[in-house]
Amino acid sequence: MADQAHAAVVKSAATFDHSQLKHTETEEKNPLPTKEALKQAKQHQTFIQSVEGHSKNNLRHAETLEKNSLPDPTSIEAEKKEVELRQGIESFNRESMHHTETEVKNPLPDPDAIATEKRESELRSGIEQFSKDTLSHTDTVEKNPLPDKDTLKSEKQHQGLIDEVEHFSKQGLHHTDANVKNPLPDAEAIQKEKVERQRLSSIETFDKSNLQHAETAEKNPLPDQKTIEAEKAAS
Repeated sequence: MADQAHAAVVKSAATFDHSQLKHTETEEKNPLPTKEALKQAKQHQTFIQSVEGHSKNNLRHAETLEKNSLPDPTSIEAEKKEVELRQGIESFNRESMHHTETEVKNPLPDPDAIATEKRESELRSGIEQFSKDTLSHTDTVEKNPLPDKDTLKSEKQHQGLIDEVEHFSKQGLHHTDANVKNPLPDAEAIQKEKVERQRLSSIETFDKSNLQHAETAEKNPLPDQKTIEAEKAAS
C-alpha cells in the first residue's frame, strides 16, 4: 500500500503541468526589531522594573468615596412630571380649541403724533435756517467783580461765625432729650388724601357726553301786583 501511494505521488509530480503555476515575488522581511521598537521595549521594561521595585511605604492611604448613581426622589418626581407633560401634549385634542380672530393693529402714528413731529421738524428747520443778519448789536457792560464794602462786612461776619462755631466749647452745653416726631401722616390723613385723589381723578376723567341738556328757567323774585295788594290789606 505504501509503495503504491509513493508511486502515485511520483507519477503525479512527473506529469504536473508547470504552466498552471503563477509567478510570485519573494519579499524578504527583516526579523530584527527597529530602533523605535527597541526604544519602546526598553521604556516598557524600565517601567515594569520601577513598578516591581516601588516601595509600598511611599503610598498614602486614601478613602474610597462611593457615589450613588440612582436618582433621588426629587429627580424621579421631576422626570415623572415631564413624562406626563409630554404625554398630555401628544394626546391633546385640537378639536377642543376655539377659533380666534387675529387683530391687526395699525403701526402708523396718530394725527397728534404727526402734528408733534411736524412742529419739531419746523422748529429744527427754523433754527438751522436762522439768519444772523437779523440780530441787533449789543454792547457788553463790564461790571466790577470785586465785592463792595457791605459784602466784605457780611463775609467777615460769616467767617467770624464759622470760627466761633469751630472753637465753641462743648462743656457749656446742657444735656437734653430729643423728642423725635413722626413726620409721616397717620392712617386717617392717608385715607383723606386717597379719597381726595379719587375725587379729582373722577372729575378729570368725567365723560361730558353722559350729561343731558337742560333748559334754564329764569324766575322773577319780585312780587306781582296781587301779592303787593294782599300784603297791604293784611297790614
